[in-house]
Amino acid sequence: MPISLRILFYFVPLVFSFGGKAVTVDWSGWSRGETYYQGDVQFHGTFYFALKPTVQVIDGLTVSARLDAVHRQKADELFKKSSWLNSDPEPQGGLFLLHSEKSFKTDWSLFQHNISLSQFYITWQGEFARFQLGKAPYHFGMGLTYSADTPSLSNWVSHVTWLSLYLKYNRFYFHPAVVVREENRLAPLLAGGISGESWKVEGLYRHEKFHRVELFGQYEKDFWDTKLSVSYGVSKAHLAAALEAGVNLWFLLKPRVELKAGYASKNFSFHPNYNVGLFLWNYLITAPSCFKGTESSTEEEDNSLSPLWVEEGCINNVVYFAPRLVFSFWEETVKVAPQFVAGFQISEKRFDYEMNLEVKYSLESFLTFRVQGGLFYEKKKTNFGFLTQAAVEF
Repeated sequence: MPISLRILFYFVPLVFSFGGKAVTVDWSGWSRGETYYQGDVQFHGTFYFALKPTVQVIDGLTVSARLDAVHRQKADELFKKSSWLNSDPEPQGGLFLLHSEKSFKTDWSLFQHNISLSQFYITWQGEFARFQLGKAPYHFGMGLTYSADTPSLSNWVSHVTWLSLYLKYNRFYFHPAVVVREENRLAPLLAGGISGESWKVEGLYRHEKFHRVELFGQYEKDFWDTKLSVSYGVSKAHLAAALEAGVNLWFLLKPRVELKAGYASKNFSFHPNYNVGLFLWNYLITAPSCFKGTESSTEEEDNSLSPLWVEEGCINNVVYFAPRLVFSFWEETVKVAPQFVAGFQISEKRFDYEMNLEVKYSLESFLTFRVQGGLFYEKKKTNFGFLTQAAVEF
């Protein structure tokens, strides 16, 4: 029996062992499908369906799990073993490839057909403290290194198997944790922060072969907001920074002006969920070449710093600048957003550009449908493509 089903086998009796207690079970889930076409490469897409049961055993004590119930990509075929993060990003969804050569054919080799238990953790919530044990999702700041925000729209999720304690008092919080790595190695993780009515500042420290510090700050007003993250490697130098800002205008169609800008050195890569535009540094789009096992040229010298897939699609060794306008219609259920992206590849001394247009329909948090397309100039070549995405949450 697969280990995920063995854990579930013990999980079900746990739920019903509190026969006389007021045990409640809440179910949530999400499903997403998306397809991408690029002019001279291929047509490919992903699909997944996930369920998340949460059992409230007693007041303050819950047991949570996540079941990927349809197909998941085989992680060992997507990238090789890497240890630069406390938890490697895990893929969500099954992948299919339709090669646009002489004839279309579907490659199902990356599908995995069994049910997978990707999360299982126990949480105790008190007035000033939260205790958590197990394999749980973790998101920090803007998601540069740990990303588990909006799972229904993400292709990757950061999991950590840990013992963590979250303490909060007034405006302060303190979050120490011990993370279990492969071969049962332990790694410390320490986070903390302070917040006000319109601002917050957070910090993260971790040690896994080298020391790293990440800072995150956010400031929001009625009509504008700013987010800033900075990551710095202490014992093995790397530096990365990301800025997101937005301001609401009051004239014409009252658009919102947004800006993304950032920098990543050679020894650091953003999480594959963090996308600036549609084409450039988008791991989903460049993924087909990665699935073939493409290795990083920095494998020998930087094996502890960079996953072997980063150079194929994540933000790495680049300076970028990406403004866009967002027009909202029908009480913000429909959004239209033209965007321009420019990036300078540092090692290759090359400029890349992108222009795209996004149309997005959202019905509260239940349904999201997005169509995005445009042109991009990369490696002295001009190309085009488009992406369609539909997600349902329940």
